[in-house]
Amino acid sequence: GSFDDQEIEFKGTLYKASSKSKAHNWQKRFFIVTKRLASYYKDEDSEKARGAIDLEEMTSIEPIDTSSRGRFAFAVKLPQRTYFLAASSDEERVRWMRALEYGSGQRDLPSGAAEEEEATEEHPLVVEDAEKYLTPGPFDRSLFLGTPEEELETLVRGRVRVHPIKFFELFFAHNDMGDDFMREYHDARGDTELAMEPFVDDEDLGRTRFIKYRTLVKAAIGPSTAMVEEKFRYHLSEDLFVGELCSQVIGVPYTDHFQVDIAFECKRTGPNRSDVSFRAATHFVKKTYSFIKKQIVNTTKSESQQSFKKMLAIMQQHIKKKCPKTESQTLGEAEEEEEEMEEMPVDVPSSPLPAPWIMGASAAFVLLLAVLLFYAIF
Repeated sequence: GSFDDQEIEFKGTLYKASSKSKAHNWQKRFFIVTKRLASYYKDEDSEKARGAIDLEEMTSIEPIDTSSRGRFAFAVKLPQRTYFLAASSDEERVRWMRALEYGSGQRDLPSGAAEEEEATEEHPLVVEDAEKYLTPGPFDRSLFLGTPEEELETLVRGRVRVHPIKFFELFFAHNDMGDDFMREYHDARGDTELAMEPFVDDEDLGRTRFIKYRTLVKAAIGPSTAMVEEKFRYHLSEDLFVGELCSQVIGVPYTDHFQVDIAFECKRTGPNRSDVSFRAATHFVKKTYSFIKKQIVNTTKSESQQSFKKMLAIMQQHIKKKCPKTESQTLGEAEEEEEEMEEMPVDVPSSPLPAPWIMGASAAFVLLLAVLLFYAIF
């Protein structure tokens, strides 16, 4: 593709998939991108357009992996339809994606050498082999966590400048990036003996994995460290990531009475922009005295919120490092993001963060001993 500065247009050949085939049956088309419109023709000599994409309606444009040899695909999303297009190389894909953004008004038109330099940059939000991360079919949220979805309490909200697939790749996938993030987060907490198993396909639950680590216990009674066993599963589409986590502490008094249910969510709200939330609840699996239950719930909520804020802060650090702000970000959006960053400090505390539910259980255990001692004396 190439620009004509006088006409403010970008033209060239792309492959277009029919809406029925969803990126499996590619047809060669000649595209002309002008202000607010991308028209496509059967070939360069055709006079009548076969169709057009209204770029003013474009909500997002993202690279995708179709596992098709020689096809570098991307999706152009409108409220009522998604167009699947493909270029002949990764560099051409980047050029076309930016051209469509220019046509939609989401970017300023480059000129001369600046255009050539931009076109050869690596797109920071490309996810190689993205389809291997996606989960097909519906996601039943009643199968895994002991806590009903409506009873999970939102403890932390934030906004990130990546789409859900990139969010998963950076922080939860079993790859170099995801594992590096997990190690950094657990190191910040003072955890040791971290073991992360690969994902496996469960017939009922979907893709799941087990994570184990040893964490510090801050309590007057009991061991100084304890093992934590977590089971995690997820659902991922182009617009939504949902991660669910069941966490259980081993070997600390009263921790066998409950588990902590956690849900992470990343929902696309615009081009390369998503809202994230961290929700949690304490799920009791054994009968527990009401005053002890209240202590565990309150302490778990408070400490979980602190941990989630630190997790989001480290996530923002990784995004800044691995996915620099794109030029489509406006000054107002940049200022807004800086304000959000100020509300969530990115510094990691020097003192380790213990697993919050361990503190709650330990405090409850101490309280129970005090009550029993009171009745024994009097």
